[in-house]
Amino acid sequence: MKKIISFLFYLYSLFVVLFPAADFLVSKKLIFALLVCICLIVFLLNYNKKIYVLNLFRILIIFIVLLLGTLFSINDEHSNYIFLIASCVPLLLILLLDNSIDYLNVIKHVGLCLSLIVVISVFATFVSNSFVKRIQTLFLALDSGFWGTRQFGSINLFMIHFRTSPILIIPFSLYFIEYCDNKKISSFIYLFILGMGILFSASRGLILFSYISLLLICLCNMRLKTYRHFFFLLTIVAILGLLFLLTSTNVFDTKEKSNSIKINHIISFYELISEQPHILLIGNGTGSSYYTSGFNCITWQTEVTFLDMVRYWGIIGTVIVMFCFLYNKNKSLSKTYVIPFVLYVISAALNPLIFNSTGMLVLTIYILLTSNTGKKHSENLQNNCYIQ
Repeated sequence: MKKIISFLFYLYSLFVVLFPAADFLVSKKLIFALLVCICLIVFLLNYNKKIYVLNLFRILIIFIVLLLGTLFSINDEHSNYIFLIASCVPLLLILLLDNSIDYLNVIKHVGLCLSLIVVISVFATFVSNSFVKRIQTLFLALDSGFWGTRQFGSINLFMIHFRTSPILIIPFSLYFIEYCDNKKISSFIYLFILGMGILFSASRGLILFSYISLLLICLCNMRLKTYRHFFFLLTIVAILGLLFLLTSTNVFDTKEKSNSIKINHIISFYELISEQPHILLIGNGTGSSYYTSGFNCITWQTEVTFLDMVRYWGIIGTVIVMFCFLYNKNKSLSKTYVIPFVLYVISAALNPLIFNSTGMLVLTIYILLTSNTGKKHSENLQNNCYIQ
């Protein structure tokens, strides 16, 4: 039964990461999630595993906020509260998952698979252009992301960008911890592949937050010689990289397309709350819509998810939801394992990748790791010398 559960969970995770926006695959994602739940229920009944009350309470609070919010937005013809509620379905796994699944390995292997596809596709362009064009056509048809080149001022980067690429922050950081602690050549190879996948994603946020994650991990372990060496090396690279970005690219230019869209979202949000200040307190309803000059249309979701959350549930509801998601009950867990998950949430909020199957998968694994169910897993990590 454990092998079946693990296999289904791996399969579900792969579908979530590789096919983030393919409409005809959404039903299959839910089917996989349902199969995992059914297997876990059978497993729990047979082995008398208990469901932790704290996990149940956290999920109930999140769903209460979501459902109460629908009362405000149910008459909004542009709202999409059904999508938001459906995206939280994988959270049901939290009530059932236990240490029968090594969920950190799941996210590491899925991230590695994503990077391998990117790296192989890049190098395949030099071997068979016709083959790559077929793959590119399929990639774009599934709406999995963007394929081509991306310009940053005078710099042109070849890009194969999955919409779910920000998830690479987590496996990249986990393999970095593993390599620093064990010095295994396999961990270094995996780290290199993930680094290449991050680079070819051509995502400023992903690259930036991946560096920040490594710096913070080193900072938390400055007493260890290996981490000190990496910290000083990464700091020098970061300073040189920042100088290069300021002088040779338009990464921080407010007129750059992506930056301009986000700024216009913020301006439109400010205009909205100026007209309807009550939104800051109680929100406008789950999945509610508004006009944004960033897209020049009415939309329910923008590239600034935190502002969307305030529109949905107000500041109070947003704080409650984020607290339920990010609360760390597992005091035995090293901070180095918390850092990449928190940075993912920040990065995903600018994409947006929190309220969909990918974001919920990451938050599900994080809650499991930081709750009572993750304590035994933390002990296993310590026994394997992954935490110093």
